[in-house]
Amino acid sequence: MFDIHKAIDEFVYSKFTNKSNEIYILKGFYDININDSVYYRINMMAIKKQTLIIYRLNSRMLSLGIDKIYRISVFSDYRKLNFRINARQ
Repeated sequence: MFDIHKAIDEFVYSKFTNKSNEIYILKGFYDININDSVYYRINMMAIKKQTLIIYRLNSRMLSLGIDKIYRISVFSDYRKLNFRINARQ
């Protein structure tokens, strides 16, 4: 089985997990090659019940069983996310 975590780890800004879900917010927008298909400007990925789901600005782009994935590569960073938290006064 392909290790998805190792392939995307350096591009992850934040990770949220619970019993059945793992959600990855990426550091920016990336083109991601999964198997032999390229998906453009991806900024979030989730693993739910052994299914990889990729998102582009809250729109689901792909759902694919983890056991069907044999290659993932990440390239083409479009822009960095800039999160700022301001304290209330």
